[in-house]
Amino acid sequence: MANLHESLRNLLLRTDEELAQQFYKIVIAKHPDIGRFFEGVDMRYQAAILTIGLESVIQYFVSRVEFQKRYLIRMGHKHYKLGIPRELFPKFSAVLIEVVKDFHKDDWTAELEHQWNEALHLGIETMFLGYVDELPGN
Repeated sequence: MANLHESLRNLLLRTDEELAQQFYKIVIAKHPDIGRFFEGVDMRYQAAILTIGLESVIQYFVSRVEFQKRYLIRMGHKHYKLGIPRELFPKFSAVLIEVVKDFHKDDWTAELEHQWNEALHLGIETMFLGYVDELPGN
């Protein structure tokens, strides 16, 4: 059984851009309220941003490294400045789990799904710390 860190590593080694493309295709089709934030965005660049974001979320979940927390807060602040409402994050997260599960196929387990959900929840809650008009130290 793969753990969360192995799950992400194995997915990204094989399919980072493909995973991101599939994810954005589905999330934009299912949720036009999310899709509007990606109008005019270079999706190859966005695929790289998603990969970096996922790596940061997983690293922070696994080891609670302070610099990962700061990165997630800053990423949250960027989302706040872009006007992305908090209410969209559960939709985003649910589609991400769906796509990751599909990429895993037979390797997917209830425990792995639980870990992914916990990691994404922590990552999102940490990002929300950046949902302020000005970050301390700026």
